[in-house]
Amino acid sequence: MNKLIDLRQFWVLTVMHFKEIIREPAVLFWGIVFPVLMSLGLGIAFSKTADSQRNIAVVDAPNSQTAKDSTTAYPAMYRHFYSKRLPSLQSQFPFEIKNKKLGNILYHFMHVSWNDAIIKLKRGEINLIVTKGKDCYQYFFDPANPDAQNSYMKLSQLDRKSVV
Repeated sequence: MNKLIDLRQFWVLTVMHFKEIIREPAVLFWGIVFPVLMSLGLGIAFSKTADSQRNIAVVDAPNSQTAKDSTTAYPAMYRHFYSKRLPSLQSQFPFEIKNKKLGNILYHFMHVSWNDAIIKLKRGEINLIVTKGKDCYQYFFDPANPDAQNSYMKLSQLDRKSVV
């Protein structure tokens, strides 16, 4: 037998190493059981994506006095963002974009004046300001805020004629 590796020797070496591992219960736990339990626990803990909430300020048209005037000033926005129901005349209305991979995003649109919108944007209470331009919607946001950029990109896809 001039083979470099004898299969019988390899088998004996493997059995000896296995018996050595079996004799130490701590090695079994820390080497086999603990990594499996850890991967299962972390997989369960981080498998669900969290829902995100974003606040968007809708600045009324310059001549409007009530929320009803703003619904007529922004008919396409309400059509896009208020899914098949009559728009609410309250100061806030929700809109949700669902995504299985990235998680759901719930947008809260609120009617505010321009000065209040700027103050809320500087404080970080809102991510985006939407106003009605001449032919399109105008979006204002803090370029250093990645959530604001993401909100702009998601909402401007619904209105292709947007201007920054």
